[in-house]
Amino acid sequence: MKAERKNLLCRAGAILFWLLLWQLLAELKVFAFFLASPVAALRRLIELAAGAQFWWTLLLSLARVVGGYFIGATLGVLFALLSFSFKAARYLFSPLVTTARTVPVASFVILLLFFTNQDSLALWVVAIICMPIYYQRFLAALEAQDRELLELNRVFFVPAANKWRYYYSGAFLPALDNAATIAVGLAFKSGVAAEVIALARNSIGLNLYEAKVYLIPENLFAWTIVIVALSALFTKAMNLLHLLLWRWSGRRSPLGAAVTGSNTSTGNNTPAGGSAVNGGKDE
Repeated sequence: MKAERKNLLCRAGAILFWLLLWQLLAELKVFAFFLASPVAALRRLIELAAGAQFWWTLLLSLARVVGGYFIGATLGVLFALLSFSFKAARYLFSPLVTTARTVPVASFVILLLFFTNQDSLALWVVAIICMPIYYQRFLAALEAQDRELLELNRVFFVPAANKWRYYYSGAFLPALDNAATIAVGLAFKSGVAAEVIALARNSIGLNLYEAKVYLIPENLFAWTIVIVALSALFTKAMNLLHLLLWRWSGRRSPLGAAVTGSNTSTGNNTPAGGSAVNGGKDE
């Protein structure tokens, strides 16, 4: 308990330090023209939040990013399963994944503008950015599976639901945690960047662009605070979803919460309900 309180105080102190430094720099005349103080940014954020257009813009941008995130995650997992099952699929998807990892967001935006409109473009850009992350993590998890144990499950006709719950989840859930840790931040960065380049209507990106064009630093920092807050909230929501999945699998979550029964104190990932072969029930 003392360690947690100390850790919390250290984090709060670090945040306070950077806020004070930001405030001091904003007070200097050399930075006053383009650097809004945290007080001014917060005041402007409160003013924006009083209008319905702010919430509509926030909702649309969030829908684009979240929608693209789940599309990319689904495609990544699907491609990983196909690549694991069929060698030809791995050769087929390899150039696609490499391209998605290395090509800049701006190139995707310009290319996709020929095929889609400016308002939905951010959704597809986020999907392209997130797909290779999930593909690589889940393919590695599949390849790390014990094939002999998998064959044992097949020989004993273990139900598919029990296979996923007691066997596959031991590798897939850590891969899911790892992929989400990286993909969530990239999703918001790439999504907003795509909105800025494409000038998507009713978007956070468009407001950032206008703040730059009309030299309104208060708007720039206010919308940046919104992006950080949305990313943090979505990260918390994904953590909660992952905790529920860990609870369903009967394993201990590495996220720090005890989500299983009495065997969680051992710190291992042994299913709480018994083995997969006997359907999760002890003899």
